[in-house]
Amino acid sequence: MLYRIRYHVLRTSILFWLWSLGILLHLRLRVPVLAPAHGPAPSPALPALSVVLPVRDEARNVRDCLSSLLAQDYPHFEVIVLDDCSRDATASIAREVARFHPRAKVLCGAPPPKGWIGKSWANHQAQRHAHGTWLLFTDADVRLHPQTLSQAVTAAQDSGADTISVVQHLECRGFWERVLQPAFAQFILTVRPPLLVNSRWSRTAYATGQFILVRREAYDRSGGHAAVRDDIADDVALAGLLKRCGYALLLVDATKMVRVRMYHGLGEIRAGWRKSLYPASGNRPLLAAATLLTLFISSILPALTLLGWCVGLRARVVDVARTSALLMLATRIWGSRLLHTSPAYALGQPLAAAALSAVYVSSVVRHYAGGGQEWKGRSYPGGVGSARR
Repeated sequence: MLYRIRYHVLRTSILFWLWSLGILLHLRLRVPVLAPAHGPAPSPALPALSVVLPVRDEARNVRDCLSSLLAQDYPHFEVIVLDDCSRDATASIAREVARFHPRAKVLCGAPPPKGWIGKSWANHQAQRHAHGTWLLFTDADVRLHPQTLSQAVTAAQDSGADTISVVQHLECRGFWERVLQPAFAQFILTVRPPLLVNSRWSRTAYATGQFILVRREAYDRSGGHAAVRDDIADDVALAGLLKRCGYALLLVDATKMVRVRMYHGLGEIRAGWRKSLYPASGNRPLLAAATLLTLFISSILPALTLLGWCVGLRARVVDVARTSALLMLATRIWGSRLLHTSPAYALGQPLAAAALSAVYVSSVVRHYAGGGQEWKGRSYPGGVGSARR
């Protein structure tokens, strides 16, 4: 009996990796690509665009990010930087960069009112000063190719999309970033695949907070950040809100245009994912349990089986585990290449799955233990993000 259970569970892991391979194939062949173009300058007829950049304690990032935004070839745009009560030199650095650029303005934000998550409040304040018919919400850890804005708005107009978000180039340095970040990103693509995100007939929605381009009319009519004010996973919540309101989402491959280094080192990775993993699932216990079970079956169980975790397993079980492990490795190598990260660290997938599981459990525990989630010196109650998925 146990033999049959192990055998069929391991066969399920093969199905997971075949699904993941299919997602990557669709990403490679069918998802629109933003890439540098060699041709005439962008059309002056492109609509006005407002870039919204909320920053809190981003002294190490804000200069390079703001410089890359101001270097865009877009004909009509402004950059609105809102300092969200930073405790470092973020505001002064932003003003120093913006001083010589009439397109940029730096604002000082107010502390978030009760019931608001800090980033949503910062975005909400900044967008009230925006004049564009399109809005781009971005983060300080983003670096953009000079043609990114023009390519993205053109893609939105050509496709009829109301919102565009991206699969970006992940910059990873050090062992833990290279092992964990690509694995986390690829898992998100697997459970929220572009095939479903880009379909008007699917409820699946996803956007990354590093790049959310949205038509102003759609943003205002949906309620914008005010409608997701208490959701710590504000990017996913905003995407879900827009899709429920009938607006079209488009996830594009921008790995040649958008570079992101989300976290520096293991400590930041743990803190960053912990505050958003369970809220991003809508704080639903069954979905959390299913996610943890999927991580174990797909990535940890095959590796443990091959390492002799279960003594006396029949050859058929070992063969299935070997097939799953090979598919896992092939999928992760291909995914790493698509995300422009080192494929050598695909061998660490079981370790990455174990780490992601541990962080996920920590996120769940913090929610129910009453401590809530913490980020950049602010604490949020455990109930945030539970109502909208």
